[in-house]
Amino acid sequence: MFTNEFIKNGTTAASADDGKQAPFFKPAIQRQEEATPQQLNKPWSKELLTIIVYDDDYKGNCFGSATPGDSSGLSTCMKWPSCRSFSIPLRVEFFVDRISSPHAQPFQPGPVSIDITFTPTGKPANVLYNSTDTQPVYKGPNLVLEPSFGKVFPVNIDTDGQLNVIAILHDADSGQDVIYRDSARFVILCS
Repeated sequence: MFTNEFIKNGTTAASADDGKQAPFFKPAIQRQEEATPQQLNKPWSKELLTIIVYDDDYKGNCFGSATPGDSSGLSTCMKWPSCRSFSIPLRVEFFVDRISSPHAQPFQPGPVSIDITFTPTGKPANVLYNSTDTQPVYKGPNLVLEPSFGKVFPVNIDTDGQLNVIAILHDADSGQDVIYRDSARFVILCS
């Protein structure tokens, strides 16, 4: 018997802002022995809480993520240009479950927040975005939460400095906080 299973694939984390939701996991066909419904659906776990951050213009397989047990920054794989000004449309997505492991219902997600600052060399930090949504909209398993502050944050870099990104997802049911932290140094003014 063939069934749809889900495998993690970073290239499907991106979704367009055209109202459609792209799954964080893409389906792959795998052969399985006869499975019972209990084997197909696994219980929800706080380990499924996930934050994904990526450059919305970049078409490669590079993204930052945070879960309760792991974190990796976008800056570890992304190579932005130097010696010229440019714009980065950062996309931040919050996930609370997967298709095979939905969050128990009824469910109201806890607060999510975003804090993006840019500190020009030798100057004070500029707060670009600092927003919290105490009740983002949950539309179903494996779909991105819909915070009131949106998902895409254009960042225009025109001078040397440090970009810092912090995103927080809180699950009230488990009391778990997932925190994504990343920073990147930019050199724009080359001699």
